[in-house]
Amino acid sequence: LKLVERRVRIPFTLVGYQQIDVTSRIDGHLRTVHFDIGDPVVAGDLLAELHVPELAVEIERQELVIEEAERAIESRHAEQQQAVAQIAEQEALLELRSRELRRISNLVEAGALTKEKQDEAEFAVAAVEAAEVRIRAQIATAGTRVRRAEAQLLIEEAELQRREVLASYTRIEAPFDGHITARHVHPGSFVEPAGGENSTALYQLESTKSLRMVMFLPLADASSLETGQSVTIVSMQGQGTLPAPEPPLAIARTSRAFQRGSRMMRAEADLDNPGGLVKPGDYGVAEIVLERFEDQPVIPVSALVPRTTADGRVEGYFVMLVDQGNQVWRSDMKV
Repeated sequence: LKLVERRVRIPFTLVGYQQIDVTSRIDGHLRTVHFDIGDPVVAGDLLAELHVPELAVEIERQELVIEEAERAIESRHAEQQQAVAQIAEQEALLELRSRELRRISNLVEAGALTKEKQDEAEFAVAAVEAAEVRIRAQIATAGTRVRRAEAQLLIEEAELQRREVLASYTRIEAPFDGHITARHVHPGSFVEPAGGENSTALYQLESTKSLRMVMFLPLADASSLETGQSVTIVSMQGQGTLPAPEPPLAIARTSRAFQRGSRMMRAEADLDNPGGLVKPGDYGVAEIVLERFEDQPVIPVSALVPRTTADGRVEGYFVMLVDQGNQVWRSDMKV
């Protein structure tokens, strides 16, 4: 009895764990290109800068619009405060006219003044009340103008923020650590954003601190493929003896579907590469343990005897068994 494993050897290719085409988000001419093919970069490095002078002009113009909107709010607030001050004056005047009306009314009742004097006093009170109503309407109107001006200021500030965000897109930065594996532009080139009909890729960026071992298994082997299965590098093109990876390699993910043309299933294992010993594009042969059987009865291959037909075709195998009584028996075997 011994451990029996079903293994398969298949070719693999190493690719960066992350790989993208670096593109611009806006149209513009390249002012500077800071990195070239083969250069290492870290996340946040400035890869290139665009020259879009109209954005700076639009931002300056928008700042002036915001200043004008702020002055408009100050003016509307001043109108509102002035109207509030007028209301205080009118209330004091109304109190004065009301007292005069009460005094004149008492005198009219006593016969000291004519009814015309009382009518004049009542008209004066009504005039003050009408003026107060008019001023309160002005206050309401001024409040509406203030709110409208404040809303307009928010709109203009949002527009300034939008244009500042667009201006930030003139700085094209690295999204992750890696190496520049291709460069497609030069200073002065006109670039268009991704998604456009003539979109331009500035660089190709590929991470190298960790890599993916990409393998494709045929139908017969893929049926037994599972994540976590052990993977061993048997050989790698251009490399001598490789140190054992830590942690040990294992199937990290599979596509769970067969490719339509080749009927092969993609499988990947993750390979840490902090020292840059291997590079994207390296390739070799890997061995995957698809099945393990503990304590299985085994016989050496040399004990199998082919059973042939008259024309020499192999139609099966058998072995010769010796029992405890030293009797020899022939037993067919299914291989």
